[in-house]
Amino acid sequence: MADNGKTPQELARERVDIVYHMLLDGKGRRDVFPLAAEWGVTDRTVRNYLIDAETKIGTEAGLYRQSYLGRVLMRLEHLYQMALAEGDRPEARKVLKDIREMLGLNEAVEIKHLIPNAWHSMFDEYGIRRPGNGKGNGAGGGNGKDEPPQVRN
Repeated sequence: MADNGKTPQELARERVDIVYHMLLDGKGRRDVFPLAAEWGVTDRTVRNYLIDAETKIGTEAGLYRQSYLGRVLMRLEHLYQMALAEGDRPEARKVLKDIREMLGLNEAVEIKHLIPNAWHSMFDEYGIRRPGNGKGNGAGGGNGKDEPPQVRN
């Protein structure tokens, strides 16, 4: 057992929490190093405490960001629903635009590249004539022919 009847692991966790709160209070790394003498540990140990505290801050910030993003999205969804209920389609479109921008969905995406060959099998399955000359998709598929791109296994 270490000081005060605590195990070394408990003592380390307690010290990491102290460093964590110091960092949150705006203290810098050099404000933490004088604690090495007080705690009777090496600078390397204090550096490890700093790394653990900074990792904890990063983890919590990431969790908070995800939680906050979820709240913002739900608030925007609520605004969208209210705009539709009031018949304010221009406002609903603006809210949808905000949601798309926040999620990065404004990028042009071609579905055929996401699920290769699935789109043309749908044409065949339902007997729909494909665009172009009836054999391909009219886009060329990047292979110089008017055929869909081929998937290689």
